[in-house]
Amino acid sequence: MPRSNSSVDSPKKTKQKKLTEEEVLVLKSHLEEWKEAAAEDRKKIMKVVVKEAKVHAPTMDDQLLKKRKYLVIEQLRKEDIIEKTGARPGSKMFIERYQSTITAIMASLSKEELEEAQNTAIKWSDKAPPAVVQADFAKKKAPGIMKDLATKLWKQAGMRIFILSAWKTEEDEVWINGMDFNENLEGNSFTNTKDWKPMLSEWNAYAGECYK
Repeated sequence: MPRSNSSVDSPKKTKQKKLTEEEVLVLKSHLEEWKEAAAEDRKKIMKVVVKEAKVHAPTMDDQLLKKRKYLVIEQLRKEDIIEKTGARPGSKMFIERYQSTITAIMASLSKEELEEAQNTAIKWSDKAPPAVVQADFAKKKAPGIMKDLATKLWKQAGMRIFILSAWKTEEDEVWINGMDFNENLEGNSFTNTKDWKPMLSEWNAYAGECYK
């Protein structure tokens, strides 16, 4: 029987990337739910796990990368955005024109500028954005994120939370704040009905150590 000179390459094994600590925590958070779930429900749980893990994955999916690229442009072109709205920041007209203005600015950017914004988005994701960007995010975005967290925990877990936060402003000052959303979640306000100020001394000391 004649021998064949052709050879078949064996498939190369794809090297699996090591999970990050955040991805592991996502998996662990759904472990008990997975163990108790029926076979038909495990597919739903798996979809939720994958969706949550993607947010923390080293390689961002297209949608998340687009959002972070938007954030980069929003920060780096801040003065340009303000100028083109033709309105005072925070005013009703400014808010009404903001989205269309930033969309127009993004559409006007060259391919090189968009690539630069994308690379910056990846860099900020791997490490952290500059301090001035962090301060702006803490001021404008963080309260909404904390409110969403408090709402989700109440609705899905019946859990009430009070958040003590500390962050550094653009002027290099440390701000301390207490966030209480319980009054908007079928409950009484913690900050208006209880004396929570005594805990501030310890929190102030901790924040001072963190932001030396």
